Amino acid sequence: MAEVQLSGIHKRFGAIEALRGIDLVIPDGAYGCLLGPSGSGKTTLLRCVAGLETVDAGQIRIGSRNVEELEPFARNVGLAFQNYALYPHLDVRGNLAFPLRAPRRRDQFDDEEIERLVRSTAALLQIEAMLDKPVVALSGGQKQRVALGRALIRNPTVLLLDEPVTHLDARLRHEMRVELKLLQRRVGTTTIHVTHDQLEAQALGDLIVVMRDGLIEQVGSPNELCARPATSFVAGFVGDPL
Repeated sequence: MAEVQLSGIHKRFGAIEALRGIDLVIPDGAYGCLLGPSGSGKTTLLRCVAGLETVDAGQIRIGSRNVEELEPFARNVGLAFQNYALYPHLDVRGNLAFPLRAPRRRDQFDDEEIERLVRSTAALLQIEAMLDKPVVALSGGQKQRVALGRALIRNPTVLLLDEPVTHLDARLRHEMRVELKLLQRRVGTTTIHVTHDQLEAQALGDLIVVMRDGLIEQVGSPNELCARPATSFVAGFVGDPL
């Protein structure tokens, strides 16, 4: 586990300034939600932490390390995408094991250790019975569990979730929110979760970061944002001001 510190983060795509000086701390072991409408910069910020986008200016620290110059594999983060990004030609076991068999880690884990980690991760997510199933035969909720397992199997310092329940129906979204919170409490990994859903952020987040137009409008607990919105935008987006 580790604290995530972002200082003066700027990111531009051509003429579009996606991030305009982001300063943010996600405490060690916290569940932080980046909340905002489409185009607010929340997914870009997540991708910068992951190393999938390079920052134009600013510093990213994970624990005691500056990571903004490091390749994604060297940051020790786990990332689960909203479209699952599973390998359709592999079964559940193969998808879970893939991060451990990647070329950069091929010599770090032998077959026995890989199988142990696959089984322990599957047990954590209650998908042991599915290990030999092709992922194309799974439901949306089952695919999401596999995607989470693949992100967690290397015991990452930080878990990054990009709208992980968007594609699920309403009942499964509710169930997965409960499971995500329970899972995060069990493993204790510092988590950053991108969402545009206010109810989702309020249900999951210890800390909610409200973003608009590449800036942070307010950071606080769900109760703080509802009771004391700092701006009219936060009041309208999160809930009515008192």
